[in-house]
Amino acid sequence: MYDAHVSYCTIYAIDAAGDVLYAGTAKNNHGFAPHVWAVLAKKHAIRGPLFGGDEDQGRFWRLFNSGQLSERDNIVLGATYDRVFIARVNVHRVVDALRSFYEENSWVTSHDGYRYQVVETMLGVARVLDEVAGDVTCRGVCFNLCSANQNPWLVEWYTLTETERAETIAQWRAEGGQDSDEDPEDVEENGPADFEARPFNFDRDLGKKRVLSGEPWELFDAIANDKSHQETA
Repeated sequence: MYDAHVSYCTIYAIDAAGDVLYAGTAKNNHGFAPHVWAVLAKKHAIRGPLFGGDEDQGRFWRLFNSGQLSERDNIVLGATYDRVFIARVNVHRVVDALRSFYEENSWVTSHDGYRYQVVETMLGVARVLDEVAGDVTCRGVCFNLCSANQNPWLVEWYTLTETERAETIAQWRAEGGQDSDEDPEDVEENGPADFEARPFNFDRDLGKKRVLSGEPWELFDAIANDKSHQETA
């Protein structure tokens, strides 16, 4: 079984207050999103988002809600988008889709003919989702698909609005920050040294394009309303 632990997928629960909180991890992110992309790209004779050019990437992402995928494959592909979340009532549908997809595609053949079993990342994600869905206070789930990426579900200095930055700096000054050793220009650019990133909150942060410069969207709402990749990007 190919199991190089180069990175991992993080699963987050959206709690009753709307905060995105750590729920668990599944090791080796290559066994989730990249595996899904590789399988679907091969099935539809597209080079895919990892190795194809702009035209290939466009063709690949347009598969979502195109009618060319099975219901299961459409769910699994949709779950690999950066800003997607899944309402708790729909989590079981993602769990079933992940397990079915892995069962059907757990063995792959490399370009040089070597056949290997794919690491069980998708099954690990499904196990965490099952646990989260058992909490009736949970509002939903979301992912950071690769630990090597910047976490999209953290509100960091660069994601704050100009007004919020100005208010934070004003408070820093009022508390004597201007008398510290901090460089004022660095504070303007990167925030005060004691500024701490916080979890994204689905009540206070919606509408501010804080998740990779965009807004979160619910997977099954997009599917039910037949929203395309362009409408969710």
